[in-house]
Amino acid sequence: MKSSVCCRNLFAVLIAAAVTACGPTALADVNVTLYPAVQYQTILGWGASASSPPWACPLLQGAVIREAVNELGLTRLRLELPSGNRSDTIAWERQNDDWDPMNINWTAFSTADADERITQMVLPFKRAVEANGEPFNIYVSPSLFNGGSSGAAPEWLLNNPGEYAEFALAYLLNLRDVHGIDADFYCILNEAGNNNPFNASVVAEMIKTLGPRLRAAGLSTRIQFPESINAQTAWNNYIQKVRGDDQMWRHVGCLSYHLYGTNDPYRSYIGNLGVSTGLPTAQTEFMNLTMNHLYDDLTLGAVSYWEIYGLGQCFQWNLSNTSFSRIRQYWNFRQVMHFVRPGAVRIGAVSSDSNLRALAFSHNGGMTVVLINGPGSRAANILNLPVGAYGVCQSVGGGMYQELGLQAVAATRGVAATGTLPVTVPSNAVMTIYSHPGTNQTPTVTSFKATPDFLTLSGPGRFAPLTMSLSASATDPERDPISYAWSVTSRPADANVSLTAPGSATTSATGLTVAGEYVFAVEVSDGANTVARNVVLNIHAENQPPIAMDVHNRLPVIVTLPADSTELRCAGLDLEGDALSYRWSLLSQPAGASALLASPGTGNCKVSNMTAAGDYIFQLELSDPVHTVSANLSVTVYPQNPSAPTISNAVASPATITLPAEATWLSATTGDPDGDPISHWWSVKSKPVDASPAFSAQGSPSTGVTGLTAPGTYVFTLNVVDRTKVTRRDVAVTVLGPGASGPVG
Repeated sequence: MKSSVCCRNLFAVLIAAAVTACGPTALADVNVTLYPAVQYQTILGWGASASSPPWACPLLQGAVIREAVNELGLTRLRLELPSGNRSDTIAWERQNDDWDPMNINWTAFSTADADERITQMVLPFKRAVEANGEPFNIYVSPSLFNGGSSGAAPEWLLNNPGEYAEFALAYLLNLRDVHGIDADFYCILNEAGNNNPFNASVVAEMIKTLGPRLRAAGLSTRIQFPESINAQTAWNNYIQKVRGDDQMWRHVGCLSYHLYGTNDPYRSYIGNLGVSTGLPTAQTEFMNLTMNHLYDDLTLGAVSYWEIYGLGQCFQWNLSNTSFSRIRQYWNFRQVMHFVRPGAVRIGAVSSDSNLRALAFSHNGGMTVVLINGPGSRAANILNLPVGAYGVCQSVGGGMYQELGLQAVAATRGVAATGTLPVTVPSNAVMTIYSHPGTNQTPTVTSFKATPDFLTLSGPGRFAPLTMSLSASATDPERDPISYAWSVTSRPADANVSLTAPGSATTSATGLTVAGEYVFAVEVSDGANTVARNVVLNIHAENQPPIAMDVHNRLPVIVTLPADSTELRCAGLDLEGDALSYRWSLLSQPAGASALLASPGTGNCKVSNMTAAGDYIFQLELSDPVHTVSANLSVTVYPQNPSAPTISNAVASPATITLPAEATWLSATTGDPDGDPISHWWSVKSKPVDASPAFSAQGSPSTGVTGLTAPGTYVFTLNVVDRTKVTRRDVAVTVLGPGASGPVG
């Protein structure tokens, strides 16, 4: 086996060669000049949403998580609350827990569904990140889209900041107290203002209500704001609207935006604000990301967090439930994320050709340079690169990355510590030049799979072959020769499996005559280090049943009379790619109802005439030519709510006070003509600039208020909400200066 001594000898040879060749910089199409003294943002994490297909087994989920963390380089997760009305999931707080915004009734929260996602995805991801000695980062971001599967925000959540704070606090406490995770950030709403009524004033009030409760609960969670649909909306409709609200900003810990729409020059404004206030910035969603988005977000938005949205943007879980594929921009993004780790600082990097964009980062004494090339090959000189050994790798056209071997940078004549590295960047390639640690590095396994990825022994018109192909590929930083060793790890008891070429990158497996799970291992070695991967193959005795995906209703999710319709939705998948048929039916409904299914033979079916309050139970049957699977969906229709809550005798006692007195009592008589439960919340509508009023019982009909320390007029608003309606009433208090004989201000 080789040792680090061999590597040091190799580096010495590289340096000697570089010194011999050192002289005037070679002619090149492009000069890329590094400026290490010019420092920008610190990279804090690469992220994705904590989502995976519901049919993915734990083994497959674990394999994707390991690849996402160890190879792609992710360290951050976005976690959404259970939402909507689905056959297999209950919304986090489907109905108000107890109409008391200051008390959490845990039995009303969907902790089981939340815990399942956290246990299956978040905790394994966290362990994988921390096993690498890096910081795990997570933020919670609920969705409430009027036309989406999440459904609209109920009135009691939208119009009572205290109820919203309880909704959020309950989730964060469950995350901490049950799972040991103190969330780094919380977003009031994913894409506030996009198909929902969460405008800047609504969001700001919720932040000011939630922030103190987070601190009181001992949570270190800060607010990620505004998480808007694009940078223009984030800047114009949210950040600018609340720039003067210091009470809100004290709870904000991160500025974030999505990329759907107009983003420039606004993301630069957000980036500059982050720099001036010390707040990190984040790009947290776009479904068609490219390297240009990454470059612009890093350089214009000055982002410290950058996300690919869902893992499905870079990974495809195969329906065989045994393997995954790397898709879309995976290899391009890996050229940055894998090599630029949390703690890296972006430094100045200027390219003389706008078609060859350059990024550079310093971290722990090392340097990473990323070159993003457009059409056409380009020769480039990288100037001011610190002396040392560098690995060079590239992805061409978004294809599988390849290591190109080690390069040495020797000192340029007259310059002691830096030199020049000439490279040739292929057309439409991303090239990464990274500091080599000085010891032999493990080869990177770039592919490991079975072809086909499942077999069926029998079925309508299909018979499995008796053989299948196992293949693996790898690349090595030092370009050492790579060897492969295949073996059978497990098989069904009666199977007699043999491998035709176990010492090759590709081998056939024969004797696959028994249904069951087969596990093959491949060891990949460069002679100094060995890495192993497992390839799982399922052989099915017969055709497999289809999978019903995301059975839910929407438009609307919550049906309240006189509304009497909604839309049933489902998607179907089939392992063999068989044609699928759908059939919706009504299993039960309240007495007197006569619900109508408009198109029961389609995946999306409008249902109407749900004219009686109560539960409607629908069944979906999904069929391929052999099997039928079913799922039941319960849709509750709520009774009409004719009347809003009432507020009478809303007064302040006293309504006028004279300093140094600084307290009064607010009270109201409230009710609901329909007998619905109601919730209360007092807020400050207006006040003198220097005052900081505080309530003693903000979620009650009556409350003390203190902190009326500045003369002038104070206006307090009481919101009273039932399940669909809100009533508001203002109460004014006048504070007189010491010795004053009349109202002031």
